[in-house]
Amino acid sequence: MPERMRHHEASLAGPSRLASAPLLTQLGGSVLRSAPVDDALMSDAGIRALVEAGHLHGDEAELALAMPEGRRGTFVAGRMALRHAMRDAIPMATETATAKGAETSGLLSDASLRHMAFLRTARGGPQLPSAVTGSVSHKRTLALAAIAPRHRRVPEGGLLQHVGVDLERRPTTDDLRRPSIARRILTPQEIVWVQARATDPLHEREALLIHFAVKEAIYKAIDPFVHRYVRFTEVELELPFESGDRGEAPVQLLLPELRDTDIAVRAQWHLDGDWIVATAFSTSESDAQVGPGTAPGSIGGLTR
Repeated sequence: MPERMRHHEASLAGPSRLASAPLLTQLGGSVLRSAPVDDALMSDAGIRALVEAGHLHGDEAELALAMPEGRRGTFVAGRMALRHAMRDAIPMATETATAKGAETSGLLSDASLRHMAFLRTARGGPQLPSAVTGSVSHKRTLALAAIAPRHRRVPEGGLLQHVGVDLERRPTTDDLRRPSIARRILTPQEIVWVQARATDPLHEREALLIHFAVKEAIYKAIDPFVHRYVRFTEVELELPFESGDRGEAPVQLLLPELRDTDIAVRAQWHLDGDWIVATAFSTSESDAQVGPGTAPGSIGGLTR
């Protein structure tokens, strides 16, 4: 294996590259893992080496190799992070099945993971075994994945159905030169809240990005229910920015098809070095879809 690949493999054996895993673990019993994006994930030889090492399935590799080179690295890193999180979620998935009296012989195991390909659904999310739910987010240098056992009763109430995760870079003073997208992301009430609580322009821009990240995570957690384009203004948040570098986000779902259902969402955010990490999970006693199936697309004009 090339020296670069050996170094990359060693980095995956260490702890998560983000410090937010303990926080996420408290949210629905999810597992959060990250993987760095580097040049080794873009070359044909590097991708083939990952398959040989068991970090990537052959079908995932073929999907990656068909992508433009600029997309390969983030996709491959996302699947590596997903596989890492899946491995760590096995004990929880087994515990959930045992508690429900379900058959556990067909559940995930370290051995079975090597033979599973996590491709993409028609909506663009990761295609996973029915016993778990997962979400992936990535930027140019880092990919992040969240995995949780489905139908696990969470302390907050309800059966966990789907999770969502989003990763955004924290803004710098250079970002203030770019036009704000507040009116595309925030509801009128959210604009009032953000402007009233922001202490300076950079803080206001960071508050905007936190809203963006949390809403993206929420959309991923409800998409399997509604299967449609969701506008940013169909979810309203009141984030407690006074709490410092993390907080839970009270969520108000404004989607008409969710009004008479028991579907609920909890979300939280965390500042981790240069990153904003947002996570969300949806709960319901049923996983029935409530919206029409539509082609995958962007949310609020911004691609997921």
